[in-house]
Amino acid sequence: MDKPVSNECVVERRTNRRFRIQAPAVAKIAGREIGAFASDMSASAVYFRTAGDEQKPSVDESLDFVIKLPPSMNYSKPRFIKGRGRTLRIDDLAGNETGVVVALLEYDIETESAHNGAATNAPVFWGTRCSADREYGTP
Repeated sequence: MDKPVSNECVVERRTNRRFRIQAPAVAKIAGREIGAFASDMSASAVYFRTAGDEQKPSVDESLDFVIKLPPSMNYSKPRFIKGRGRTLRIDDLAGNETGVVVALLEYDIETESAHNGAATNAPVFWGTRCSADREYGTP
């Protein structure tokens, strides 16, 4: 006998619009740099994918990050999202990758010239070229 079909609706709990992006990123967690790739972002959270060789962060761990947005139709030069966050969830993904959901505590969007000027007083991973560019390639 067939099971009855449920009339339950899936309730979307997100309150902010989510943007699908493909951008190299670097996170600094507990003094170590982790190359990553940002794949989803909203005004309150971002989803990073890291290579399998990286040490997994823990849930509720603080981090600083830089996401390098490639040039687009709106901007002729790259933009950088620089901010701080806290890990909310860690996912084991296929292919020895790890997914990390990060709640955004604060962030700024910078032009390339502002980003490079700030890099002199910022941690090494905020340099001109994100180390994730070397691992994943610039889109």
